[in-house]
Parts: sequence; structure tokens; C-alpha cells
Amino acid sequence: MRIFKKKNQEPKSLRENLKEFTQRYRSIHNLNRIKVGFIVFGVLFAVGQTIYRSHYFNMPVPHIALIQLEGAVERGSPTADGTILSESIRKAMKDPLAHAILIEANSPGGSPVQAEILHRTLMSMRETTNKPVYFSIGEMCASACLYISSSADKVYAHRNSLIGSVGVRMDTWGFDKLIEQVQVQRRTYTAGRNKALLDPFLPENPEATKHIETHVLQPLFEEFKDALIEGRGEKLMTDNPDIFTGYIWTGAEAVDIGFADEVKTHFEIREGLRDEYKVTDIQNYTKAKFSMMKILSSDFWAEVLVKTAIKLRADTELELK
Repeated sequence: MRIFKKKNQEPKSLRENLKEFTQRYRSIHNLNRIKVGFIVFGVLFAVGQTIYRSHYFNMPVPHIALIQLEGAVERGSPTADGTILSESIRKAMKDPLAHAILIEANSPGGSPVQAEILHRTLMSMRETTNKPVYFSIGEMCASACLYISSSADKVYAHRNSLIGSVGVRMDTWGFDKLIEQVQVQRRTYTAGRNKALLDPFLPENPEATKHIETHVLQPLFEEFKDALIEGRGEKLMTDNPDIFTGYIWTGAEAVDIGFADEVKTHFEIREGLRDEYKVTDIQNYTKAKFSMMKILSSDFWAEVLVKTAIKLRADTELELK
């Protein structure tokens, strides 16, 4: 058996150690720069994909302007606030490259005020620009959404859409019997005889109830009906005693009643408008404003960057030991 003896190695000089340390440090530094470069490239690629898929920037070409009405019609909603959507509608109406306006709606209803804002905006813009407005109903268009739809030139619905609920409601509770049982006394101090008329802990006041029905609910209801009759005209089956009772119907039945003109899907309408106006682009006017900081400050990218920094630091410390 052969025995190999380990040669005695002479200790390296300080200069050699420093040279070796410098080379290793440069190697690790260059490797980390490559890693960071890949990460930056990945982030920029993801941002580019997000911009492309979200259509943040519209090309200046002839197109159909898309307005998306989504969710409850209420103040503060980015997709159903009357003022916010009115700005989008105004921009689309003023754009000479937008040949028509397509509103795709999916809403259970909401605020009469926000519906009024959108209704009046559409009616006014239609008169001043003569640009056609098409209204396409998705899963649902009830109450305030139906109010808005009456201002369009044509209304379409899917066969299985839910449409209707013409009416006005106001909800409250009555806890006056409950607090009597638990022996709790409600103390409310007001200036004005009917200031607390909706207080759920007080007994119902017949006089106040009549006032709400006569001076709040009924005027709003009449305004709703007038808008529908004005917008839909002879198409609306006004001799049907059920259409103003709060009932809902499917899209196919809504066409017979006069709430909608025709049964078509969102896709069919888009394709039809492309053919009719000889355009290929449908540009979304209700998209969120582009914000690079918003994308980079998302939780996902924050986590990626933190983990990467920790990993790079750990690798550097490990190699230098």
C-alpha cells in the first residue's frame, strides 16, 4: 500500500491573501450584479406585460369607445360613480376617432343621484355630439342601472340576464319592542319634531311614514318611470301593469316588455360594431390611470425584492467567510 504524504504548504503572504480576497470579492460582486440585472429585467418585463394587457395607452386609431359600468351604482366606485363615468363618457364623446360608445353594464342598481348624473350626461352628450350609444347588459341590470340604460340609443341583453326591479326602497329597523324587553331606555334629544323619524329604537310614527312615502319615495319613483318612458318611448309596454312593480325578468322577456331591444352577447355586439363602423379596435375609457409606483409598490414585488436582497446578502457573507 502506498502512502501519500501531504506536502507542507508554505503560509501565504499578506499580499497574496489580499490579492485572493480581492479576486473572490470581485467575482461575487460581478455575480450579484448579474443576478440583480436579471431581477430588474424581470420586473420591467412584468410591468410591460401589465401595461400591455391592461391597455393603459390607447393607440390613436379609429375605434369603438368602451365604458364599463360594474357593481353597485354609488359615489366613490371607480366603475359606477356618476361623476367618474361621466368624465369617461365626455372624453369618449369628444374624441373624433371614437365612432360610437358601447356601455357594458353589470349592476344590481344603487344610488338614484348617481344614476341621474349618468342619465343626464348621456342624454346631453347625445344631443350635442350625435354619437350613438349602445348599452349591453351582462348578468344583471336592475333599478338604477335600468334608469341609466334608458338614455342609450339601443339596449341589448343576454338571454339569461336579469333585468327590471323598477321601484324605490328605503330600509330601516324597528328595535323598540326589543329594548323594552331588555329594559333599556333610549334617550334622544332633538330640535325639530321629526328629526329622529328614522330612529330604529323609537316606535314607528304613522305621520312620518306617510311623509316618506309621499315626499321621498313616490317622487323618486315617478322620476324613474318618466325617465324610462321618455328613453324607451313606444318600445316600452306601458299597458303591462307589472313593469313598474319591482318585478325582474330574464333578458329574453325584457325584450318583449321593452326594457331591451334585442338579445345579443357582449362578444356579438362588439363584433357587430366593428363591422358596422369598419374599425378593429375597442378602447376602454374606464381603465385605471397608469401608475408605475402602484405596480412596483404592490405586495408581490415588495416580497420579491426583500427576499432577493436577503439572499444576496447571505450569499456574499457565505463566500467571504
